[in-house]
Amino acid sequence: MRAKKNSVLCILLGAATALSACSHVPEPATLLDRYPLTAKERTASVDLAIDPAQRSLGPGQLRQIDEVIAVWKRRSDGPLVVSLPQATLATDARDAVAADLGRYFAAIALPAEAIIETAYSGDPSQSAPIVLGFSLYEAVAPQCPTYAQTDLSVAFTGREKRAFGCSVQANIAAVIEDPRDLIRPRGQDAPDADRRSTVLAAYRAAQATSAQRTQGERGVVSEVAQ
Repeated sequence: MRAKKNSVLCILLGAATALSACSHVPEPATLLDRYPLTAKERTASVDLAIDPAQRSLGPGQLRQIDEVIAVWKRRSDGPLVVSLPQATLATDARDAVAADLGRYFAAIALPAEAIIETAYSGDPSQSAPIVLGFSLYEAVAPQCPTYAQTDLSVAFTGREKRAFGCSVQANIAAVIEDPRDLIRPRGQDAPDADRRSTVLAAYRAAQATSAQRTQGERGVVSEVAQ
């Protein structure tokens, strides 16, 4: 009878161990796994309001356009989309401003193939705007747990706390200049042909290929305190 009880106890202990192993989900191994930095695509747009009596772009609209183009060149890989309202109270103004916009693009040497013109329905009872839009990426910051949710007295595992490193990742997402860097590397700049020719000529002449250092650049660390 005692042997049977021991067998049942062993079976129960084995089942409990198996269940606990199945329910255990290993935590991500590194900081980048726990709090990854990602980038998502979104559409940015600016409305150019049109007055029914307007026949050209105003100074304020030109500043808007310059700001849009600056962001588009810096942060977008796609085209600049110009959307004209099909139905609008100011049809003549729309056509005149659209023509002036095309002339301005040509004046600043904006490539025609980088611009796509589309139309949207608009509202015939109102003066609908011309919309400039483009797609860009923005960094997505991780949702950081607070230390209020962490028992700092528990340290027997020897591992970092749950919130460790998350604020660093969130700060990077907030200040990164181009979120596209999170999803692909940047291309290399063109090589310096003049420098390459100089180095090859020195190499063929069995001369040193490194740049010559001036006397002011010859200091070493040990000389600093002298």
